Amino acid sequence: MHILVVEDEKKLAAALRKGLEAEKHSVRVVHNGEEAFFLVSTECFDLVLLDVMLPGRDGIEILRAARQENFAVPVLGRVNTNVARRRDCSGRRGEEVRVWTHAHDL
Repeated sequence: MHILVVEDEKKLAAALRKGLEAEKHSVRVVHNGEEAFFLVSTECFDLVLLDVMLPGRDGIEILRAARQENFAVPVLGRVNTNVARRRDCSGRRGEEVRVWTHAHDL
């Protein structure tokens, strides 16, 4: 699987990369919304792990813009437990985003 990790917390991003690569996945990591939007617009991914609270463009804004361009890849969204709440992230075809706040939520 080719997976995009969008996470501004560098230690968490590194841990996600390490774990996913250990399972033989191809992983790209970016740390802000602008880079994420560029990559989802120009590369093909099988899965996106998306931090919702990012500097610049936040994860919801990235997802909405990508869905308008018919981006139909599964997305797992992560929110900080202090701001955790469900948000409507549906795409035009009824796709949804799974939101997690802890590893046990996956």
